[in-house]
Amino acid sequence: MKVKVNVGCSNRTDLVEIEKEKIKYALARQVDYISEISLIPEKKRELLEFIKSLDRRATKFCTVPLYDCVLTKTDILEVMKAQYESGVRAFTLHLTPKHLIKAAIEQEFIINSRAGNFLAGLAKTDIENPHFAVFQEIMTFLREKGCELFVGTSLRPGRVAESKSSCLWQEELRFIISYLERQCVARDEYILECGGHLDSSLLGTFVDIVRDHQICVMGPLLTDATNAFDDLSSIIGATTLNTLKPIHTHLLLTRDEHIRLPTLESLKSGVDTVLVLKHNVNLLEKDESTLKHEDCFRNQSNQCTLGINLFGPLEGDPKICSMCGLHCPLRNIKYPTVTLDNILAQRKRETRP
Repeated sequence: MKVKVNVGCSNRTDLVEIEKEKIKYALARQVDYISEISLIPEKKRELLEFIKSLDRRATKFCTVPLYDCVLTKTDILEVMKAQYESGVRAFTLHLTPKHLIKAAIEQEFIINSRAGNFLAGLAKTDIENPHFAVFQEIMTFLREKGCELFVGTSLRPGRVAESKSSCLWQEELRFIISYLERQCVARDEYILECGGHLDSSLLGTFVDIVRDHQICVMGPLLTDATNAFDDLSSIIGATTLNTLKPIHTHLLLTRDEHIRLPTLESLKSGVDTVLVLKHNVNLLEKDESTLKHEDCFRNQSNQCTLGINLFGPLEGDPKICSMCGLHCPLRNIKYPTVTLDNILAQRKRETRP
């Protein structure tokens, strides 16, 4: 499973320097995707210039070109080409058609996604989603440049009750999948960014619709935000969903995401938490590199006090434990020294017919 993090300035008072620190932290933790989703064009330009100067390594930077297309009145393909020059190597395109956006407005379905609100503004003046007019040109550009494509949904439910009372989110997913098939886009060429708040009884319906498609989810959230722990709800939802269908990417949701721009500390905590989710999911899927990592944890200490975790030794002297002191039940246990080579050799012996 991969991890995706959002950064960017939503308001003119948001500080670019804070977003730069978020980017640097996500890079240090080797997050798979960092999505720059600023809504202030001049601040976006500054952040894209910063991204351009970075050693990006395995991390891919992503944007949502629709925002800049509408805000700057620029052709969407031209936006993508300019952002590619700044180091962007993945794009999220929202392929919700005008007729579904209009249906949502008529039904008073709460459009809680930012891209959905941009499309709603266009639909109210009878303008179709700008992606459709140049979609084949967009795909040619993505293929030639080797960029990844996330296909976002605009009508994901913002409340669990809404996932049961309206079928619009299901209609949207079916339309997007059908549209991509008609445009001859293979399933391994894109990742569906979908989910939202879903009643747990609808997880099976959701899995039936997305079938064998690659998916990026923010959870889904199986409960509403009233408990102010959306980050935990998101991780519980992702773990539950992963028992039914593998998740390609988990989109990080911080605890304060729905009420304010996440603070630097909130993002740091969220990244570390979701990396634990990634590790656990990869263990369940028997990912070879994760299994090796786990074996290393088990063999780095001959007593409980070393305190090794995913992110290295705990703060302070890792050989001193304040929990049990001299009465530690594991203090005198001697573990054999095991090397990774010995572990792998033992596994081969165990699996040999």
